[in-house]
Amino acid sequence: MEYEGAVGLLAVFASQLAEVYTGGSEATNYPALDHSIRKIREDVSRQWTLTSLARQAGMHPAYFSEKFHAHTGRTLTAFLAGLRVDRARHLLTYTALPVSEIAFASGFRSLSQFNRVYKKLTGHVPGADRGEAA
Repeated sequence: MEYEGAVGLLAVFASQLAEVYTGGSEATNYPALDHSIRKIREDVSRQWTLTSLARQAGMHPAYFSEKFHAHTGRTLTAFLAGLRVDRARHLLTYTALPVSEIAFASGFRSLSQFNRVYKKLTGHVPGADRGEAA
């Protein structure tokens, strides 16, 4: 069981590696914004805030938010939720980790938040994706 979990986590990291090094498809005219997006992708489970990302990018939070939304088509919150649900779906499919561990490893602060956001974005509960690839 632990081996399967480790293999699953390695698969998640490998699948995200290309996006991290290439910057994904999010290249902008704002290198600081590109850097922020790469950092988010590298550590999706971190509790990112608009204020901290804007500060790191050397931008006012409102300006950062405007540029982020214009570029990604989503708010920071929606962007993070999408990445976190993608990671959780992968872990649900390829590992035997408990749902609660997957929720926290994906950056959700509580199991109820995870269940609510997951259902909103996928249309079904997390357990529905358990082991689909097996």
